[in-house]
Amino acid sequence: MLMVNELTVSYSQLIVYNKGTEKPFLDWTDADIQHGYIEKDGVISFEAIADYKCEINVFSPSRYEKPSGSTRTFSLPFSADEEGIMVSSVGANPLEFSVPKGAYTLYVDATPLETPKANGLFKVKYDLQFIPTKS
Repeated sequence: MLMVNELTVSYSQLIVYNKGTEKPFLDWTDADIQHGYIEKDGVISFEAIADYKCEINVFSPSRYEKPSGSTRTFSLPFSADEEGIMVSSVGANPLEFSVPKGAYTLYVDATPLETPKANGLFKVKYDLQFIPTKS
């Protein structure tokens, strides 16, 4: 049975960080907003495509595969300092995922799961793939 990890997005951002990180919230600059993400001290915050409920899937395959239906993809380096990472949004209860300690390229794919409602909100699935960096 596949477990659905649901999170409510606020302030149009999702945050990925190492378990145990204190205050993983970053202040965005205009340049960060243009990029669609900010990365600092092992924390990555990226722009969500909807401030609404979303599904979060985290896995670590040997190579990246773009999910069918993905409308946005980006990748950034990420270092898992300990066993486990967290995914959250401002004011949301964080979700914990098992990712082994190591260096990765984090691929994030956003896939809309429904058409936008009259208020512009819609559910999105975010696939976070931690691909081990070859040394």
